[in-house]
Amino acid sequence: AEARENDDRRALASDLATVAFAAAIVAFLAWFVFAYRNLPALGATGLRYRWGWALGAWFVPFLNLWRPKQVANDLWRASDPELRADLGTGWQGKPVPAFLRAWWILWVASLFVPEYGNSVYLANADTVFLRDADYVYIGGCVLDAAAAVLAILLVVRITGRQAARQQ
Repeated sequence: AEARENDDRRALASDLATVAFAAAIVAFLAWFVFAYRNLPALGATGLRYRWGWALGAWFVPFLNLWRPKQVANDLWRASDPELRADLGTGWQGKPVPAFLRAWWILWVASLFVPEYGNSVYLANADTVFLRDADYVYIGGCVLDAAAAVLAILLVVRITGRQAARQQ
């Protein structure tokens, strides 16, 4: 009975998280593409990638572990409102803030930690292992939530930088 209750809790939490996650991913990816497409209009030249990579990089196995971060770096750098109006390639090589690196590290970790918890969960029938697997899974969800908070900060900050640059 305890194991069944545990399965029911996991299923409900998983269903709710999946719906929320899917909606957030669609919104974030749409913003990511539009923000990257804005860069030439803001004066940036010499972009490392075509705008399609702002979306496509998320879906190419292994490449998706670093390319979206490189696109985010370019977004941050080329959106700097303090750079000259005729920006050109002057944005390249500028520093990125620590929160951007933290966002990416948490995001990548959140991809793997819950999956490890799920594999332990599925491989064991012992309630002690099930509980431990839940703790790992929940830890992964905490990483995901922290990455989401930093992603929101990323959206707000880059959107603000682009608005200030436009003016």
